[in-house]
Amino acid sequence: MTKIQIASVITGVIFLGVPELFHATTWWHEHALRFVPGEEAVLDGMVKYYEAHADTIHGMMFFSALAFWPFRGVAKNFRLYLRESIQIMKDFVVQRGWRFPSTLVVVIAVTATLLFQYEKGSFNPVYDSLLGVLLEVQVIALVLWVFLPIIIPNLAWIILGAALLVPSFMLDNRLGHGAYFGVAIVWGAWLTSITWWPRMWRSIYWVGVLGFLGYLAV
Repeated sequence: MTKIQIASVITGVIFLGVPELFHATTWWHEHALRFVPGEEAVLDGMVKYYEAHADTIHGMMFFSALAFWPFRGVAKNFRLYLRESIQIMKDFVVQRGWRFPSTLVVVIAVTATLLFQYEKGSFNPVYDSLLGVLLEVQVIALVLWVFLPIIIPNLAWIILGAALLVPSFMLDNRLGHGAYFGVAIVWGAWLTSITWWPRMWRSIYWVGVLGFLGYLAV
């Protein structure tokens, strides 16, 4: 399809699909989801969290939209990447030993049951307790094992993303909510400047990096 046709299709999907999505969500909430115990409290918590971190969420959305530009090749070679994604998903299931994750699932179920009993019938994990910490570690280990085929080839990108996002979040919490987007842009530009400005003095670059991290650590 031409670019005009693609833009027309995307516009039509957004124009017609978004109202239908909200209508379907409203219908399921009124006829099914509202009968789930604690569903309204979860929604209230999500709304309050969004209101408290609206600036950060909007900044991350805009930053993600900008980050899409380097990955525009994925859209041009969609079929190729789709086949590769299917192969990766196949590797998730086939050619892997499932003894470890199966055992881990059983351990998670036992830990969750003990934590449920510890909370006297109300499953509310207390991460300060030993059971809560164990449950958190077990779930993280299971998730890491499942996504290991993706994590290993993309480890450098994951480390770069963590090096960009984590310090930005930390400084945002220190300065007050609303500064995340600006911090992420400035810190990200400095962190990657060594690649697009190779003549930069290495000493100046590392003084900036280590100085910023030292400020966060103090």
